[in-house]
Formats: sequence, structure tokens, C-alpha cells
Amino acid sequence: MNETSNLSTDHTIVVGVDGSDHSSHALMWAAAWAATHNSTLHIVTADTIGVLESARNEVLTAYPHLSVLGSELAMSPAAALVEASSDADLVVVGNRGRGGWQGLLLGSVSATVSDHSKCPVVVVPHQAVHQEGPVVLGADGSPESILAAHTAFAEADRHGVGVIVGQVTKLPMVASANLLPARDDFELMEGDAQAVAEETVAAARAAYPNVPVEIVAKAGDPAYELADIAAGASLIVVGNRGRGGFRELLLGSVSRSLLQRASCPVLIVRPHHEVAAEV
Repeated sequence: MNETSNLSTDHTIVVGVDGSDHSSHALMWAAAWAATHNSTLHIVTADTIGVLESARNEVLTAYPHLSVLGSELAMSPAAALVEASSDADLVVVGNRGRGGWQGLLLGSVSATVSDHSKCPVVVVPHQAVHQEGPVVLGADGSPESILAAHTAFAEADRHGVGVIVGQVTKLPMVASANLLPARDDFELMEGDAQAVAEETVAAARAAYPNVPVEIVAKAGDPAYELADIAAGASLIVVGNRGRGGFRELLLGSVSRSLLQRASCPVLIVRPHHEVAAEV
């Protein structure tokens, strides 16, 4: 391992880079997050051809007072990020890359990082910008979703924006459009979704009473609807597991669909007590 550093802080943000435009975008997003949160930025790469020094210089040009660590790890990209996550508060990755990082959202690397990271993970799409839009929370009433609510409200409070709470009830699989629920059933589903959303954010709302809140309760495809709700948002926050429409959020088609559709960064929160298995 090759490592360089400045004076560090107590909090560390890890970002994976490979020299691609996509990873450069994620790098600068992570640097802005680290600066806002008074954290050390830890740049991790599995590439030894000048990528680390270039990334470090890019960050320090924009944020000259930011504490920056750099590591070249002789292991697979996914293993490198999981290794670095052990001492991190957050891992940030881009949604595309080159070499070992290619297919980060669509293949085994994304699944490995999401499942085995020992801290929350943010996936940054290339088209994301640092906009002052609201924070969107994917709410389903699960313990992980309630934890995600506290993170969403804390970030909204930090940036002076509101929270949009999205609760989507997944429609049952049907063989024909004629078997779709009737209008009254849709209304009942959305009413239940509203109640779940209120329950999910109750504690976070009490902790951050000055954060404006909008609840959007819908019935439909969870990933599609949540991505649509988040149009113009600065961040989507979800738990690493859920129930109902958000179950399998990290492990199945819902997560992959959400990460592909989202036009803003997606923050995946996991319980602090949860111990991830080794890669």
C-alpha cells in the first residue's frame, strides 16, 4: 500500500477513483461533502499509474485546506473500498468507471460494496450536480428506513433545504392490465403509504422541527416512482434493507433500477450495529 496524507480529522470520507471522468465527478462530490462535514477525504485506487496523485492535486486545487489521505491498494476495486470502509464514515463511488471499476452499478462490484461496506455508501451519477434541491427519503417503516430518516433530516437541516418523504406501495404482479387494482384500492394503498411515511419520519421530524417536510405517498413501482419524486433533488437517502416496496433494495432489481434511474446521488444507510461479512 502506498499512502500519503495531510493532518487528519476524526471523520473520514472514502472515495474510489480510477482516472475516468465518472470517478473524477464522484471525487469532487466527495470532496465537497468532506469539506462541508469537516472530514478527512481518503482517496482509494487500485491503479498505480499516477491516478492517486492526479486525484489528490485536483482536490487540493479546489479545497486547499481539506485534509486528504491517499491509498493505492493492491487488491480488487471492491475489496479495496470495503477494506477502506472499516475506518470510514462514508464511502463514495461513481456510477461508471474504467478498468476494474467498470460496470460499478451493474455487476458484482456494486453488489459487493453495497453488501459488505462497513459504513454508508453514496453512489454518484455522472450527471449529478451540487444543487440546492431537497433531500428525498425513501420511507417504508422499517428500522433501516427510520435510521435513514435521521440522516436525511440532518443533511436537509445542514443545507437549509426540505425533505420529501417518498413512500411507494409496490403493486402486485398481475397477468393482465385488467387485473390491476381498482381506483378505490389505489386510494387505500396510498392512504396506507401516507401512514407508513408519517410513522417513519416521526422521530426525525421531532428532532429537526425547522426542516420543511412534504410527504408523497404513491402506489406503483418503487424504484421508478422514487426516482421520479427525486427529480431536482440534491440527494436520495434510503436504508440498506426494508420491507414492502423497498425490500431487496440493495440486493435485487429494485436497487439496480433505482441507481440507474436516479439523477442525483443515492445515499444507502446501514445500522451502526450491523457487522458486514468479509469479501
